[in-house]
Amino acid sequence: MTIFSIRKSKLIGFACSMLLLGYGSIYAQTGNVSSNNSNAVFTLENIQAVSSGEELSMPVWSPNGDKLLVATSHGMMLKMIDLNARNNIKEISKCRGAGFEASWSADGEKVFFRYKENEKQIHPEIKSISLSDGKMKSSNLHPNGLMSASKAIKGNDPIVFVNVENLDIEAQTKDESKCWSITDFDGQFYRPVLSPDKKTVIVHEKSEMYLFAADGSGLIKHLGTGLASSWSPDGKYVLAFLDESNNGHTISGSELYLIDIDAGKMTQFTHTEGVNEMWPNWSNDGSKIAYEDEISGKIFVADIVKK
Repeated sequence: MTIFSIRKSKLIGFACSMLLLGYGSIYAQTGNVSSNNSNAVFTLENIQAVSSGEELSMPVWSPNGDKLLVATSHGMMLKMIDLNARNNIKEISKCRGAGFEASWSADGEKVFFRYKENEKQIHPEIKSISLSDGKMKSSNLHPNGLMSASKAIKGNDPIVFVNVENLDIEAQTKDESKCWSITDFDGQFYRPVLSPDKKTVIVHEKSEMYLFAADGSGLIKHLGTGLASSWSPDGKYVLAFLDESNNGHTISGSELYLIDIDAGKMTQFTHTEGVNEMWPNWSNDGSKIAYEDEISGKIFVADIVKK
């Protein structure tokens, strides 16, 4: 399988365009999948599709692991999959861009997402919706750092975000008492992913992944080519994916990769014919992952088991 640069991927172009626009930016296959690399630390078991019909993307586990936030095609709208319900897919927001990097509150009682009243509104605001009563409220969470802002509890917890004017990665404390730069070399950076202990952050520049210190003390290491999607709960590993294109326009393949942060080692995690795995997300208890198949538009859930 020839790997083409992920910078040609329509997903990367979409992520960058969402930031610049003001957004902060098959039928069920079941079985087991393991990496074609014998050194793989984990294996996937009990793989099941949890959606059918419309194309869904970007799954995000709820804190207790019984629901998934999902986006419709290209993050345009936001829906929720209830894994314990029969009619399990519920619409959260029809707002354009709401599904792009939507996030849960720490207690799982609310969902945060980007919201525009209409296309004339240049910058999005953040809304929250209560799952108990369905009421929507405005939120003051940072629109370009929603993933970390929704998890910030203490006043000095860092919120990492993209500065949409210069595409640097910056940070500020939750109480806004301090602001600093994360990236320390020129580039057009996007999608910062903060570690569970809030000490490091993965950022992306073109097709590359870099690990930076969250306190602004600089670059720690280059992690490789791909798109980092989710940390393991213990902060030791990162799930990423690397897509390929035969013509530079359409995706012809995509596989999941596992990054060992301390070792700096990136291992191919899947090697599956007929499935383009993307946007893996690790559950909070570390027992499962969810991901999308770009071909069918289905969301899959699997047990992730350490060998």
